[in-house]
Amino acid sequence: MANGKIDVVVTWVDGNDKNWLEEKAKYSIPSGDETDNDSSRYRDFELMEYFFRGIEENMPWINKIFFITWGHLPGFLNTNHPKLRIVKHEDYIPKEYLPTYNSNVIELNLHRIEELSENFILFNDDMFVIDKLKEEQFFKNNLPCDTLSSRTMVNYVFGHLIYYMIFNNMGIINKYFYGNKPFFKWVNPAYSLKNNISNAINRLTKRYSAFEDQHIPIPHKKSVFQEIWEKEPDLLDTMCRNKFRTPYDFNHWMMRYWNLASGNFVPTDVSKIGYYTDLDNDFGYLIDIIENRKEKIFLLNDTNNETQEMFEIHKPGFQKAFAKILPNKSSYEI
Repeated sequence: MANGKIDVVVTWVDGNDKNWLEEKAKYSIPSGDETDNDSSRYRDFELMEYFFRGIEENMPWINKIFFITWGHLPGFLNTNHPKLRIVKHEDYIPKEYLPTYNSNVIELNLHRIEELSENFILFNDDMFVIDKLKEEQFFKNNLPCDTLSSRTMVNYVFGHLIYYMIFNNMGIINKYFYGNKPFFKWVNPAYSLKNNISNAINRLTKRYSAFEDQHIPIPHKKSVFQEIWEKEPDLLDTMCRNKFRTPYDFNHWMMRYWNLASGNFVPTDVSKIGYYTDLDNDFGYLIDIIENRKEKIFLLNDTNNETQEMFEIHKPGFQKAFAKILPNKSSYEI
């Protein structure tokens, strides 16, 4: 199980920062992309201190936390913490791509952070560790741990950008891994019977259709980002000039797919870590997951179905639930 150092990377934006909003307003949002840039993408539950408390209490084996920001910082943050690295967009993203409001640009260039370790786990700022996690749930022998779930590509929501991005990602995978489907990475005792049957059927074709995506923290290899950039520099360069997310984007899931297609991962059951939930779920159900630690990682994904009024009503409830299970300040707080 010997691993090298494992870092955490988390991206964060303060959607209330007036300077950020003024700068963002200078650039036109692509037509037909209003939903992707809805204000719900930038609303803040003011829970980031619990992100750090959860990491410190439940993942003490983490080497460093890289906090990626446009420039603003949470007021509670102890910026002098020896295991914390504040990284502004301008510190690692090439200037020709800046400023950017495209999360894909922010994430696809992470390999340019020199101090970042080869092994890292990418979090969104809506993912909170609420119970103990071991490093072997993310890496074993320096390989990412993951569940390969092969699926037939289906667009569930017309016009939803994420499905365009998945389609784009799979184009790259089919270009480099046509016909390469290692049997024991596709059919494995770590997977459920249903998943093994689905994988066995999809393995019969040489093309890749799609992989099921778990919206949870993803273990990544820095070298995989570098490899894909070396193979497709023009394609990624063109994409990274998009100030906002577009149907022509790739995202960091492509790096995960690269691991799955190459077989450079350890089969595991990632459902034991957590699963996707959002504000369309029943409020009481979400609070119960937190207070009774029913998952290792709790995901609080915002949606544009949640009105601002309901957002403000629910916000104190989530703060209270996190304060109940993570009451003590972490060393990352002032």
